[in-house]
Amino acid sequence: MLFFVSANAGLIAMVHPLNTSGTVVTVHWPFFFGTLLVVAVAFYRGKVGRPTGVILLTACAAYWVANYVV
Repeated sequence: MLFFVSANAGLIAMVHPLNTSGTVVTVHWPFFFGTLLVVAVAFYRGKVGRPTGVILLTACAAYWVANYVV
């Protein structure tokens, strides 16, 4: 996840500087860290079960809604 975010941000910033204010701080970062925490706990337990899947899918849907609302 860290590689994905840093590699994408690096490549995009090489083409055009990134603006990291506004929705980046209020929408993207909270969802990123929240889902990263859920995945880290699931990996630590050694199991990604149905409840974790439901949490992650719900977070994904909420993320898309938040992007359109904010």
